[in-house]
Amino acid sequence: MKKDVFLSREDEDISRCFDWKEDMRCGDPDIDADHQHIFELAQHLRSVSIRGRERIVVGKALIDLMDYAHSHFQREEALMQSSAYPMLEEHRMEHAALLELIHELHRDFMDGKAIGRADVWRLLSRWVQHHVLSTDRALVLFVRQSR
Repeated sequence: MKKDVFLSREDEDISRCFDWKEDMRCGDPDIDADHQHIFELAQHLRSVSIRGRERIVVGKALIDLMDYAHSHFQREEALMQSSAYPMLEEHRMEHAALLELIHELHRDFMDGKAIGRADVWRLLSRWVQHHVLSTDRALVLFVRQSR
């Protein structure tokens, strides 16, 4: 079976950008484990795309990332509700925006467009720089203080 490259084959040295780092922790073991797994899924997506795997393999990696992100957001939102977190709606809006980025990658993939490592990096960068390091840390701090 012919292999097609459905994600751009760019600089392979980018792999370190997709590695989980201990300073990304927000302080809740369950949330941190979820975040770490999201990085693993993104690394897998990048890996199968660079290796030029069949469309079905790349598509599954993208769907796995999308599904896990959705489940993670549901867990976070349940924690926010049970803690009466005052920033629940704002946090939900961030989740919706991040999910939209993943869905956009999926739509592009389904349309046969190349999804470059820059697209995946943009998603992770936004997720880590703003959401994990700021929004999620604020949530964890609030939950700790309210217990």
